Amino acid sequence: MSNRLIYLLDADARARGDLAEQIGHYGYGVSTFASLETLREAVAQSVPAVIVAAMDRLESEMHISEIQRNLNPSPCVVFLGGSDDMQMRLRSVRFGGSGFFSKPVNVDALVTLLDRLTSPFVVQAYRILIVESDGELSQHLARILGAAGMETHVVSNPAEMLRAGDLFHPELILMNLYYPEILGMELATVLRQDPRYERIPIVFLSSELDPARQMAALAKGGDDCLTLPIHPDYLALIVASRVEATRSIKSLYFRDGLTGLLNHRAMLDSLEMKLELAGARGVELPFVMVDIDRFKLINDTYGHPVGDTVLKSLGRLLKQRVWSKDLVGRLGGEEFGVIVNSMDAATAARVFNEIRIDFAQIRHTSSEGDFYATFSCGVAWFPRYATSAEIESAAERAVRQVKALGGNRVGLIGRHES
Repeated sequence: MSNRLIYLLDADARARGDLAEQIGHYGYGVSTFASLETLREAVAQSVPAVIVAAMDRLESEMHISEIQRNLNPSPCVVFLGGSDDMQMRLRSVRFGGSGFFSKPVNVDALVTLLDRLTSPFVVQAYRILIVESDGELSQHLARILGAAGMETHVVSNPAEMLRAGDLFHPELILMNLYYPEILGMELATVLRQDPRYERIPIVFLSSELDPARQMAALAKGGDDCLTLPIHPDYLALIVASRVEATRSIKSLYFRDGLTGLLNHRAMLDSLEMKLELAGARGVELPFVMVDIDRFKLINDTYGHPVGDTVLKSLGRLLKQRVWSKDLVGRLGGEEFGVIVNSMDAATAARVFNEIRIDFAQIRHTSSEGDFYATFSCGVAWFPRYATSAEIESAAERAVRQVKALGGNRVGLIGRHES
């Protein structure tokens, strides 16, 4: 579990308290300090994930950097300054700052950075299929990529490539340009004719130095052609960059571009799967729809970029406040959905009511002034509703009912609905 403890150092009591309250709405534990001495005492007892410190005439950043160096694990540091100029930003960087914000602080931007600094970064191992008839070379390649944290599977007979791929589900295929009885470009052509492999990167390895032949291989479906012998670090870098680029493109199919949450299609697919599991296990499965109140007015008053910030703020809050096994998505516009795997419908309604209260206290900034937003929430559940269409429709109906009552509340539908 990630460390979500934040220490906030600022001599300005009002600014300190206000910023701590806003950060706290996003699920962080925030302790505030007016002096370096009290901060040092607290750090000696418990090390935070991040120290957020105001830069002042006492050169606190120098002392904060010293505290950071003497701790293990070492917390990240974010500096706050009275002005946004290059000298302040350079000073922040030179004293180990992971970020800099001028006052008044853009809370949404600060929390975005805190999320990145405190969230454990776990990358699923890249799956690499190595098609190589030379046993010594294939094992050498597997050792290089394995040492870089990748999962590999070796196929010595090119004729077995498709069957091995179906079982291994590779994210990249590393193959030779030449085999005893077949050409690598022929294998690539076979792969590209199969819809399952048309987007998987193919990287050729060969001692071939003729640019024309390398270009011919790329024209048959290869993505890169590397010359042997190759430096291990360079091979790992090329393979990783290819897989990461493919993952990024693939995520566009099921991730919302603004919030990074699951999109509507992915949510419906996930809901179908979760409903089947809930039916097999005989358990409740709540589905929660969240809809920002009077969102059109927010866009009309403060502009669409500010409206986008509100959407991202709510998406982040929902993601932070639910359990890791719950799925959060943006259904479209100002509507979000949550598939709740961790509790029953009545408990979900109580939890989302707490989230609703916190969201209503988050301050949003704009050139027109600060403002607050609220949301309405509808909870429907399986087995009262059996299909994804039914449960989504019921949750939407619950949202409309609470909006008709003025919004900013949670409606639980299913138990007492006639």
